Amino acid sequence: MSKFFKKKTSITPTASSSSGSSNNPFLKTPLTRELVTSWSTSLETLLACQRGREQFLKFCEQEHSEENLDFWEHCEALKRKTDQQDIKRFAQRMFSKFFNEAGKYELGVSQEIRDGIRREMMNPTIHTYDVAQAFIYSLMQLECYPRFIQSQMYKDLKENSM
Repeated sequence: MSKFFKKKTSITPTASSSSGSSNNPFLKTPLTRELVTSWSTSLETLLACQRGREQFLKFCEQEHSEENLDFWEHCEALKRKTDQQDIKRFAQRMFSKFFNEAGKYELGVSQEIRDGIRREMMNPTIHTYDVAQAFIYSLMQLECYPRFIQSQMYKDLKENSM
């Protein structure tokens, strides 16, 4: 599982997605053909680049599967937390958002994964969602990511980049 979540240095510097400044066009990494082409090497490379995640999210929204990327990003944010109370609150919000069976963002994970997370929620840690994150990552890698790379949207991005 660790191969899925290694921290890699981004190919190019990107604006922080949590700063709110990512909407400033002067702080965004330019979409060069080299950058866009690099996204086709692996899902990991795509996700390591904020601009790549933005474009992948647009594609996932078109496919009505944006909850997978949203969950993956929430898992990454959870892993950056250090205060136990923050971890607990954030993990509980994640559970409400992604594992509420009547929720808009319910994830398609097995009952076994759900049960494991429910047990972990008694004392959540930054690793509470690791199994679910690995499952969702592999789902994106096998389904959404290949469709994105083959999509007209991606081809247009490559064609129209600098």
